[in-house]
Formats: sequence, structure tokens, C-alpha cells
Amino acid sequence: MKYIGIDLHSNRFTCCFLYENNRKQTVTYMLDHHGVKDFLKQVNKESYIMVEASTNTFRFVERIKHAAQEVIIANTHKMKLISLVKKKTDKIDAEKLAIVLNVDHTQYCWTKYLNIV
Repeated sequence: MKYIGIDLHSNRFTCCFLYENNRKQTVTYMLDHHGVKDFLKQVNKESYIMVEASTNTFRFVERIKHAAQEVIIANTHKMKLISLVKKKTDKIDAEKLAIVLNVDHTQYCWTKYLNIV
């Protein structure tokens, strides 16, 4: 199982991959065809993804949702652990999303994208 937190921007996205063996990897991809394609090589049906809500989130999720077990859009206003961090970087934001997804994401979800009610 793999947990992936994504900090999404208009031209790039930073991903933190948390693996079952507690290994962590952070990668930044360009938000273009090649970047998304490279990212999808790291995703499988055992992957759970949490994406930070922004203006282009739903379009991005449409491009990646087929590859993962579940894609969740985070309500970042509820995720105070990100907004209250003194040092705020894309890498830190992506890591916090992956950690929340791994532990207990239900209170931070805006919507489970694949199960919109």
C-alpha cells in the first residue's frame, strides 16, 4: 500500500510517497502530459492519494483517478496542521497530506472524489 500526498500548483505538483516500510520519497513533477505520465508510473490500485484543494484540483483528479484505489480531495481549511506549520514548503505540505491520509483522513476530507454524494 502506498499513500501519496500532492501539493498542486498551476504548473507543477509535489508528491510525497509514503510506503509501508516507512520509506518516504518526495518528487516534483511538471503539470503537463509528461509529468503526469511519469507520476502515473508510480501509482497502482493499492495507492491512496490525497490532493490539496485548489482551482485546478478536479481537472487534475480526472486525469489520475483511474490509476489509484482512491483519490481524496483535502479541505485545506480544516487541515490546520499544514497552515500552522512555521516553515511552509511544497515538500512539507505534500508530506503532511500523505501522513494524514495514512493515519485518519476522514475528518479532513472535502470529498471522496470517486464517491461524490
